[in-house]
Amino acid sequence: MIYKDLRKNLALPDFFSLTGLIFSILSIFCALEENLPYAAAFFFAAAAFDYTDGRVARAVKRKGRYGAELDNLCDVVLYLICPAIFGYSAGLKSNLDIIVFIIFISLGVMRLARFAITGTKDGYYVGLPVSYSIIIPPLYFLLLWQNISINYMLLFYFIPSFLMISTIKVKKI
Repeated sequence: MIYKDLRKNLALPDFFSLTGLIFSILSIFCALEENLPYAAAFFFAAAAFDYTDGRVARAVKRKGRYGAELDNLCDVVLYLICPAIFGYSAGLKSNLDIIVFIIFISLGVMRLARFAITGTKDGYYVGLPVSYSIIIPPLYFLLLWQNISINYMLLFYFIPSFLMISTIKVKKI
């Protein structure tokens, strides 16, 4: 029975991943309602759970592909879909903006697929981790506060997209 198989695979770290996914979805809905402060708050809550799930997995010595794959799928929503919808809801809605979001999400998914296969090498990520997108909401509020056009945010989607699939090494912290 599928249900029993699913229950057999779930472990404590997975509940952290799934809780992060719930916060990611709440962030998306808030962004769609243009409630960007709440969208940002839920985004950061989701990121906190994502940060915690790996540490919990190591603490309980959880191994296996299920948790890793679940975390990777949750990362797609949190670090790629959420920031793109946040940017769109913030006002980046032109055809160019949408093309940049498509590039951002597509290359981010490619980066996560590579990571699922290769992992880290000697304590380094290969390519910019998708989690860098945590800077998007604060950047938006900083630009607003400084009365600077939010169109500059597009650079923080476009340039890092290519860094995610590059071979640069980023120290794992």
